[in-house]
Amino acid sequence: MVKRVLLSLATSTMLLALPTAVGAQTTGDDIIHACYIPLVGVVYRIKAPGLPAACLGKSHVEFQWNSQGIKGDRGDPGPAGNLGLSGQNCPVGYFVSGFSSVGALVCRNTSGNEPPIEPPPPTPAPSSALNGTWLISPTLVSSCTAGGLSGYINVTGLSTSVNSGNQLTLVPTGTVSFLSQSFPVSYGSVSVAVTDPLTFPITMMLRESSPVSAGPVSGVVEVSVSGSISSLGSFSAQITVNNLDNLQITLPNVGTVPLVCTQIRGNVTGSRIS
Repeated sequence: MVKRVLLSLATSTMLLALPTAVGAQTTGDDIIHACYIPLVGVVYRIKAPGLPAACLGKSHVEFQWNSQGIKGDRGDPGPAGNLGLSGQNCPVGYFVSGFSSVGALVCRNTSGNEPPIEPPPPTPAPSSALNGTWLISPTLVSSCTAGGLSGYINVTGLSTSVNSGNQLTLVPTGTVSFLSQSFPVSYGSVSVAVTDPLTFPITMMLRESSPVSAGPVSGVVEVSVSGSISSLGSFSAQITVNNLDNLQITLPNVGTVPLVCTQIRGNVTGSRIS
């Protein structure tokens, strides 16, 4: 019985392959005729060139089908796909373990833990017409000494920015020069409240102690700015930088030594460059 079934299956497989082999010989109306042998489960083709014109046994069941098939009716539109998955992926070390109630990926690692929730990025401060960079005239210069060497620092400009609380921050900028090398320097910062919308002039009467930001220089200075911004493109003020004798500077082959500089003070005008 086992051998007979295996033979029938093998024979059925060969005969079912015949439509492909003789596909070019189908009748003009593309109707394929075949016979089924119930006792053994074998199907064989008939009514094609080189094949029998009828079933070979009375118990064989003749049937037919169309090689093309009948075109069905158009189906109803399906629901929209989950476009929310577009571009989603799991972090490195995690794999997809399912989907949330809103269709988002659920990721887990081999320990079954989901990725930690990252804090949202900080909200950037709103853009302001006062955000920018200013050039001052004249340049304010201070003579300095450090470890028996001479140099200087100066104030050449100002950077401005407005935060979400409408506080205008001003940062005097310039350079520090020693041993034929110059480094950019920022002299702390001072802030003043501004209105929204902006009204001019904006009065600046500020004094604040702030750390100096420069490559080889460290320390705290006192910065004051007194004057006004008359428009989006110009200001006039007196800028003062005190406590410049409390700084330190690190010099090649010398190390970190006290930096002693004269006071920076002067009346300037500023023009917007960006």
